[in-house]
Amino acid sequence: MMKEASFFLIANLAAGVLNYLYQILASKQLSASEFATFSSWFAGLASFFFIGGILQYAGSFFPVPREKLRLQIAIINGLIALVLVVFSLISPHDPFAIGIAAISVSLASGWLTGQAQNRMLFYVIGWFNVVVASSKILVISIPQGQSQPIYIYQLAALLAMLPGLWLLSLTQWSSAATIHKPKRPKGILNLWASPLVLSLTAACIPQIDLLVVKQIASDIEFQTFARASLFYKGVFFLFMIAAQWLLPRQIRSVDNKRSPATSLTLAPLALIGSLLVAALASPIARLVLGWSSSPPFEMIALSCLNMCLLTWVFLMIQEICTKGLGFSALGLTCALALEAGLQLTIQLNVTGYLYLAVISQLIIVAVSRRVLLRPVPN
Repeated sequence: MMKEASFFLIANLAAGVLNYLYQILASKQLSASEFATFSSWFAGLASFFFIGGILQYAGSFFPVPREKLRLQIAIINGLIALVLVVFSLISPHDPFAIGIAAISVSLASGWLTGQAQNRMLFYVIGWFNVVVASSKILVISIPQGQSQPIYIYQLAALLAMLPGLWLLSLTQWSSAATIHKPKRPKGILNLWASPLVLSLTAACIPQIDLLVVKQIASDIEFQTFARASLFYKGVFFLFMIAAQWLLPRQIRSVDNKRSPATSLTLAPLALIGSLLVAALASPIARLVLGWSSSPPFEMIALSCLNMCLLTWVFLMIQEICTKGLGFSALGLTCALALEAGLQLTIQLNVTGYLYLAVISQLIIVAVSRRVLLRPVPN
């Protein structure tokens, strides 16, 4: 168990470093305006990945037997091949078409990842993440002739997922791992609320700030914030490693003990970590990223603190979902959406946006914790 956990952690950290390198290289090789355009495109794309996330969580909650999964693998790969042929023949240089093809592959990968997660095949999931992340670096490293740099980075987001899909397909085709069917909550709507909520929050939380600030800030302010986002995205990534590892264990859990996600020690850790990242940002920006200047200390500290609180909310929402309280989790997710709507309505400057976001997340954290600590009805 410890060996598998160690590998899963190391593999995901390696994948995180490679994904982060992908973002760093984009920030260095693209102009400020191109990087802002790319960040906006990627944020929009990632927001649609929640559909694939729904299938991933559904795969965890609704596992299928081995023979049925083999049939599904054959159908999935056939459909993806058809999508890629159509894409290559019609508009391979259109960012919108690249996004549609990437979403299609994410749907397939999501379902198979969920099946692997339920079977606790964390070696497979770890390698999947490494293969996808390393493939991004490989694609952008291959000479592309006269192609625009931003196109290469967009295409990499699509092509990198294909080797990962094939890995999931081949390993699960031959795997004989057992499945675990969780206890079903009452009502079909409550049953599907959990995969929907978990997918939506996992896809949108790391992108929500970029999507809102894009609408309320000037072009110059957004370019600065897009660079600041590089520092807080790692926060969510680290939380997601823990969340993926915990989910199948939460599904198997039969008791109602207090989750680590409710620990109040996360609050000072979030604050200290955010201030530390902000303090290190300036030398990292100059020495590692090659920027002439760093985003303001206050912007980085607040954005990191906000992301810490958002990811804390996510861990508690996941715990709530595994207890069959899908509608409660949905209500908390709607609170995040209402906050985004409020921000779009009042349109503060970036600093004001971040202060209001932190206050809002503190309230949602308190409510989430209260919901989670309530006794679960039989």
